[in-house]
Order: sequence, then C-alpha cells, then structure tokens
Amino acid sequence: MRHHMTRPRSLLLAAACVLAATTSARAQVPTPTGPVTAPASTPAPAPRPRPDGRVSLMLNTARRTYDDGESRQDTELATGLTYRTPDLDEAGFDAGVDLRYSRYTSLDRPDRVSLYDGYAGVRFGEQGQFRVRAGHMWLPDLGTAGALAGGLFEYRQAPATTGGVRFSAGAFSGAEPLVYDTGYASSVRKYGGYAGLQRGFMQRHVVGYTRVQQAGMTERSLLTFTNYIPGPSGFFLYQAAEVDLTGPADGTAPGGLSYFVANVRASAGSHVELNGSYNRGRSLDARRLTDDVLNGRPLTPQAIEGLQ
Repeated sequence: MRHHMTRPRSLLLAAACVLAATTSARAQVPTPTGPVTAPASTPAPAPRPRPDGRVSLMLNTARRTYDDGESRQDTELATGLTYRTPDLDEAGFDAGVDLRYSRYTSLDRPDRVSLYDGYAGVRFGEQGQFRVRAGHMWLPDLGTAGALAGGLFEYRQAPATTGGVRFSAGAFSGAEPLVYDTGYASSVRKYGGYAGLQRGFMQRHVVGYTRVQQAGMTERSLLTFTNYIPGPSGFFLYQAAEVDLTGPADGTAPGGLSYFVANVRASAGSHVELNGSYNRGRSLDARRLTDDVLNGRPLTPQAIEGLQ
C-alpha cells in the first residue's frame, strides 16, 4: 500500500522537473529588443522602351470675299505619320518614318508630299556603337544640306555614366530627295561626314562637311556648325552656322558665310522668361545657279550675289 502511494508522487515530481527544464530553456532564447525590419526587396527592372508612333490630322478652311462680290472657299487637309524604334545603346533593329501629306480643294494648288524619314538599319557592336541606315533621312545638324536619300554609317561611343560625354562620328552618301514632292533632284549627288560631342540630353556640339555635286560640277562645298549649350537658371543657347568653303557653282558665286543664327533663352524669375535671337546671312539659289552655268545661260548679278 505504501508502495502504490509513492509512485504517483514520483511521477508528479518527474513532470515538475520536465516543466521546469522546458521553462528554463525558453527563458534562455534571446528576445529581439530592436525594431523588426522586413528583408530588402529587389527593385523591379525598368520597363523596356517601346517603339512610338503618331498619326495626326488637321483640317483648315478659309473663305474669302472679294470686292466684286465673288467669294471663294479653300480647304486644306494635312496628315502626318511618324514612327520610330527606341534609340538604345545595344544591338538591334533601327527604323523610322516621318511622312507628311497635304491636299487642297482648289485646283490651282498642287498636293504636297514630304518624306523626311523613311529608313531601316541595324545597330551592332557590344553596346550598339555602330549604326548603319539606308533610305530617306533628315540630318538636322547639317543645316540646309541635311536631306539625304542614301546610306549612313555612324559610330557612337557609349558614355561611362548617364551624364558622361558621348563622342560620335558618321559618314553618308546618296541623292537629294525633293522636299515638297516625291522624287529626287536631277543629277545631284552628295556625300560628307560629321563629328559631335554630347553630354546628357541638352548639350551637343556638331561640326559637319557636305559636298554637293550636280552633273560633275561642285554645287556646294560647305561646313556646318551646330551648338546646344545649357546653363544655370534656365539659360539655353542654340547656335547654327553654315560656311561655303568654295563659292557655289564651282566658285561662280563668292564663298564665305551663308548664314549664322543664334537663339538664347533665360529665366529672370519664376514668372519672367527672356528670349532673344540674332541672324545674319544671304539667300542664294545654288541649285539654279549651277544649272544655269552647266547649260550656258546668262547670269545676273542678283543670281551670283544673292539677297543679303
């Protein structure tokens, strides 16, 4: 009988020891005293740029009433189509379209078609440093000689940082497309090259050379300079110049400065912006002058000197 009374006490004592050991073990687990922070999450990659395009439509109507009571209404319909692949520093496909078309209801005004860009090409190299394009291209940094229907090869240095300096150089050759119609200037070929420095998206400096040949005669041989210069407090300067190294039509007209234009903008406060422009140059039809020389037509002083 005494034996049976002792066994429950032994079981009770063993259970108490196990409970005490478990409580002691739990007390030894360190409890965090500082704030609990969530594990750092990896930022999502930026979305890949996609090609962009736009279709525009403009309708303009004007009604005129003359002194004799006769009236006339003219309606112009203008459309535009643009499409471009993103300009990336990697190998890939390159394409662009910039097409304008306008039509008038009156019979005495012809339809206008302008194909500024219509090219396809590729970028190749480890970071897409080399670019080849073929088709219609408008090279804005080459001034009045920027319209090209042909081929372009360009090298672009990949900048080390986002705001770093990028060097680029290119060479081109081809025909000259008409500006307000489809087709090409008769017997006209052009070739040349350019080099530029660019920092970020706002600062760029480009110098280019273009030689235009018409039926074996040098129509123009010119240098172009283009500068985009940003500054503090909203200051920005755009400057462009064109210099004929030799006179148009194989020196028939004098060479020298063809035009110089500068536009400056600056902020004088949060609500005041100042703009100024300066231009100097001459207006000379080198295409017609060269054609007159080739065909032996008499030349007038105005055709040789132009408007200054």
